[in-house]
Amino acid sequence: MTRLEDARALTATVEYGSAKHELKTLVVPTPQLDAVIHEVRKAHLQCANRLNQQLAWAPNNRSKVEGLLILGRPGSGKTFAVDEALNELTPLKVTGAPALMPSFVSLATPPSGTVASLAREVLDCMGTPMSRNMKPEDMLRKVPAAIVREKPTILHLDEVSRILNPDRLSARAMQRESQLFWSLCMAILDNPKWPVPVVMSAQPRAVQSFEIVDPTDDEQQTRRDAQRRLSILRLPDAGGQDAGFLEQVVQSYCDRLEVGNITVAADCIGHRLLHASDYALGHAMVIAQRAVALAHVRPRGKLKRQDFIHAYALWATAGPSANVFAVEDWQSIDTSRIAPRNAAEASFVTGSHDV
Repeated sequence: MTRLEDARALTATVEYGSAKHELKTLVVPTPQLDAVIHEVRKAHLQCANRLNQQLAWAPNNRSKVEGLLILGRPGSGKTFAVDEALNELTPLKVTGAPALMPSFVSLATPPSGTVASLAREVLDCMGTPMSRNMKPEDMLRKVPAAIVREKPTILHLDEVSRILNPDRLSARAMQRESQLFWSLCMAILDNPKWPVPVVMSAQPRAVQSFEIVDPTDDEQQTRRDAQRRLSILRLPDAGGQDAGFLEQVVQSYCDRLEVGNITVAADCIGHRLLHASDYALGHAMVIAQRAVALAHVRPRGKLKRQDFIHAYALWATAGPSANVFAVEDWQSIDTSRIAPRNAAEASFVTGSHDV
């Protein structure tokens, strides 16, 4: 077998899977992660607000809430950051009542990218399966009703740009689906019996849905209301200044798995990780996790550049001449044609769902 085939065989072992999972769950503080945790916590605090300040907090004495839209390129780490933020939520102190325990519903928008499929997914998560032929009025009534029954304190909708995506829908379909999506969000935010902050993750193009012109004034007003009721957090793209940070991340992964690190400055691991991931910090960290996990299970394993060569070749199916870690003129490689552009592509290439 070739060295790459040896590496591929190692990635099929239980030991490699366990090591990769351990690194995936290792929380590495970043400004982006801190910002998401702060904004999700702020959204969650709204559940303690009272409509009538003269009365004690009660389910029927809650004020309306606002939503949070987190924007970032594929691989920027949106999903991981929100998951970590949700896991860090603490009980809310409320006036005149026991503390309100955090309870969240978190799900990804189905690949079909329709509001109907999303509504079915939400209802299914709350124990209310629905038929495939659900009418818009059914969604706007049954999803808020299920939320009242289950009383979550946060609803997280990931990958909503599968719906709010002008590249995959005709102009008419985009108008219809986006208008229905924002109508559903407003029904959840304004639910008089149990308003819930909606935290959404999407690609930056999702904001284009606010600019669409609707055929009626009422529909246009719903779109305006949704934009007004959302806080928007844009995660910045990674840049050359993050190369040093990524090398520190690699070392922290090595420390966790007790792997010796014999890469050298001339290897330019941080800069290569940025270029290989198309400057998506989340994807760069995934490549690093795979390389360190590979070194961990390799006989007499110490991390070296060869581990990154193999990890990237297996992750992005890149041949030797297109492997950022294998060639000296790596900066000339157009990684946008190689690296997966989103979680769905990465999971198809690698057979996993950890990007």
